[in-house]
Amino acid sequence: MDSNTETVRQTTGPLPRWESFLSDLTPRLDLPPKPYKTVGKHSGMTFGQSISKIFMTNLLNDDHSGDDLSLSGSKWTLEMFSKYINFEHIDQLLIDTDGVDQSEEMKRIAQKTMDMFCAPNTNHSLENVLATEADVRIHLSAMLREMCPKLGLILKTETQIVLNCLPTCKFDFLFLTRGGKPVGCMEAKVSSTMNKKAFVQAVVQLLVLQQLAYQDDVDISTVPLFNVLSDGQRFVLMQVRGEKLCLEYVPKTGKNVLKVRTTKVMEALCKLIKMTLNNIENPGIQTS
Repeated sequence: MDSNTETVRQTTGPLPRWESFLSDLTPRLDLPPKPYKTVGKHSGMTFGQSISKIFMTNLLNDDHSGDDLSLSGSKWTLEMFSKYINFEHIDQLLIDTDGVDQSEEMKRIAQKTMDMFCAPNTNHSLENVLATEADVRIHLSAMLREMCPKLGLILKTETQIVLNCLPTCKFDFLFLTRGGKPVGCMEAKVSSTMNKKAFVQAVVQLLVLQQLAYQDDVDISTVPLFNVLSDGQRFVLMQVRGEKLCLEYVPKTGKNVLKVRTTKVMEALCKLIKMTLNNIENPGIQTS
């Protein structure tokens, strides 16, 4: 062995040798940049007339809103939100789910999720296997993977939106038209955190989405954009159109309460999405 070989042996440690040995194990991928990470548009940007503009205007006109605006959408509470939006801006969201019953399809998707997560001889309950938000997202992805291609939607995940004068939001799922226009989003929660705070987060996301769509030339005065809050078993559907927040609600003990869907979910979600897509193609046309 010559002296040069001995020098190489002495100066080359195990880590660099392993790194060199495994250098081709994980090839580099030329991934496209994530769309709609909208950061810091110029301070003079315009905002479309809408409930999101009302929210933003009330926020900016409140002398004590600085701390609220600095918080991301996931940190907002019902107490904070109620200072800027009241019930005069809420309409009822009506979704006709008469017709084809897709409950068997939902059961099939749920069974696949349970089969994937459950070891043999364990309690096959969807509630028992959706232990983390990641689990819930996997389950929701299975449903969306079937729905989105049929409806002509593109699905993006973990998309952060930063707009001036509105809380920063990260969407678990962002729905785009095939032309790339943002039209909806979905927020996943575990059952224990699907609560009032989660509802506020979903509404704030929806208001941010409305202004994001406006920046992409969507007519937000007529096009109803949507968000869905879900723990994989319960679904809250919501929509914004112009200056109104539209929510499903039902009467209970003489009062209206927010409707939490557990049945006919796929039918309702398909109808909700079609309302948006039909209005993208035919602005001003009311659909159900």
